[in-house]
Amino acid sequence: MSKIDTALTHWKNKASVRHWYPQFIADEKPDYPLELLPAFTTSDLEQFQAQRASIATGLWLNYNWRTIQAEEHIALPAIRFLISQEGIRTSVKRGLMQTATDEQYHTYFHTLAIDDALKRYALAFSPALSVTVKTMQAQLQEEPDPFNRELIIVAYAAVAEVSINAFLETLSRCTTIKESNRALVDQHNRDEAIHSLIFIEATHDLLHTLEPQQASFLNDAIEQARTSFLLHDFSMYETILAAHGVHARFSTTSTSMSRDMRGVDKLLKTLRA
Repeated sequence: MSKIDTALTHWKNKASVRHWYPQFIADEKPDYPLELLPAFTTSDLEQFQAQRASIATGLWLNYNWRTIQAEEHIALPAIRFLISQEGIRTSVKRGLMQTATDEQYHTYFHTLAIDDALKRYALAFSPALSVTVKTMQAQLQEEPDPFNRELIIVAYAAVAEVSINAFLETLSRCTTIKESNRALVDQHNRDEAIHSLIFIEATHDLLHTLEPQQASFLNDAIEQARTSFLLHDFSMYETILAAHGVHARFSTTSTSMSRDMRGVDKLLKTLRA
């Protein structure tokens, strides 16, 4: 059985959208593991300790919201483009259609998670786009060629789908957070493990249809996306902590949120071959 056939069968038997629905059961644990915050210094440590639960909820809200934005701005547009390309194998297109269904369901259950968390969050929730989405949008605005703009989105989607599992795996293993939250991330993680395989196959198929100049453009776009996904979005942490009366300075050398880029690097080697 080929990798794509395995993925198609996996979706039928194990995809979250077919077999799982979130349940939000209250417990006394925090919403988000503060130990995953990058290292920081603050003169408001007492206030930070007093506001830990609310800070964790604020981070959980932003995590869910930014996950939704990644699905809507990156994954789903890339899938729509890839499915429209003649060079993509039919079996891979089927896998992409399944992936799109998964991503829309992820958007739904992450929205439910936001609704649940807002019930216990006393502050205003004012999320902002992640540095990755903003970087991609800036590149799209600067690129005049419509096809190249599509390749930029594909590049970001490929990096997202191939590299996301490392952080999801870390978060899904956090027994210090609410069990409902951990279970939700775990289900997302299980789906993404299959999406990685499908996006690698789709990117390979696309590569064979591209002119050399377009292939080179896609290679460069993936490199740029790779760099973008490794950037810490310190503004999110600073904004949430400041809203709780904690003014912090984060270490810019921290790599605690970095993704596993080994799959992306293998993909880049294929593109360069």
